[in-house]
Amino acid sequence: MKIWLLESYFGGSHKQWAEGLKFNSQHQIEIFSLSAKHWKWRMHGSAIYFAELVNQSSEVPDLYLVTDLMDVALFRGLLNSDKLRPLVLYFHENQFAYPKSKLDTDVDTKRDQHYGFINYSSALAATSVAFNSKYNFASFFKGITSLLKVMPKPRLLSTIDLIKLKSTVVPVGINKIGIPDNKPNNKVKTILWNHRWEEEKNAEAFFKALLVLKQDGVKFRLIVCGKSSLAKSNLFDGYNALFQDEILFWGFAENRKEYAKLLQLSDILPVTSNQEFFGISLMEAISAGVTPLLPNRLVYPEHFSKSEFSEIGYEDLENFVFKLKSFCEKDNLLKFSHISDSYNWNVLSTTYDQLFEKTV
Repeated sequence: MKIWLLESYFGGSHKQWAEGLKFNSQHQIEIFSLSAKHWKWRMHGSAIYFAELVNQSSEVPDLYLVTDLMDVALFRGLLNSDKLRPLVLYFHENQFAYPKSKLDTDVDTKRDQHYGFINYSSALAATSVAFNSKYNFASFFKGITSLLKVMPKPRLLSTIDLIKLKSTVVPVGINKIGIPDNKPNNKVKTILWNHRWEEEKNAEAFFKALLVLKQDGVKFRLIVCGKSSLAKSNLFDGYNALFQDEILFWGFAENRKEYAKLLQLSDILPVTSNQEFFGISLMEAISAGVTPLLPNRLVYPEHFSKSEFSEIGYEDLENFVFKLKSFCEKDNLLKFSHISDSYNWNVLSTTYDQLFEKTV
């Protein structure tokens, strides 16, 4: 089967997912993309761009695969009749549950629900819909239900069931990093940050907790890897000076081999994010033998059994600091690499291929 993957935001987890799927699928996947910036314009303009691209092509695929930062209804409406084909819409996130930036002027003008509505109309226009987690699925349907209930009549609530009937959950695939045979049981634990340097990842709470540990005399080392998608970001300014005695690495890992080595050197992954619909960085870390410490919200609890999560979950900042200190002082930390096994591409690619075949 020939599949055209139209990715309007080709960067970060979206790019990693697209390339992983292309490499592991049994079908022929060709990627057409726009760069990962100006996300609001991508939601409006990418449909027009991709429709023009498809209409001008002498070829036509068996299936279109698109992601949530695109107006699917507009895209399909602009296609020439001979270019219409079944379409799978994949939700990496949804705009009902994505936290709004403090810098977003649409929050003040109350226009931000418009992007949730594009997600809604896109799901209606798609042939099949897939979400990367149960949390993403549930928060999307909660969001559209709340939105439609405050709309004037007709409220179109029956359309919610229409979308549910063609929806499924298909997690993101990862390439497992693996635990080295000689991984040491460090007495002084190495704490890891491996997320984007952006507002919704809540670095402030992460570093505040580390400051408490340092003031209390808890010994630790620190690896901070990642980068901001913003040209100018002061989210991390000053923190490297505060932890200069603990830092083993600070910056962007330039290749997969270097990134894997940093994860394999780490012991604890304390997560403070305000936004997470799946958690690729979490799965990569635990596949390398890093022990996570996770908030009891967002997607995190669904990855673990209740007994497992009781060991690594926290309720609030006070509980977070208490558990982090405890992890730093433990001789042996629990490993959860088995959790990441079910998310390997060699397992999940079959699920994706079955979805594509069923849609066509």
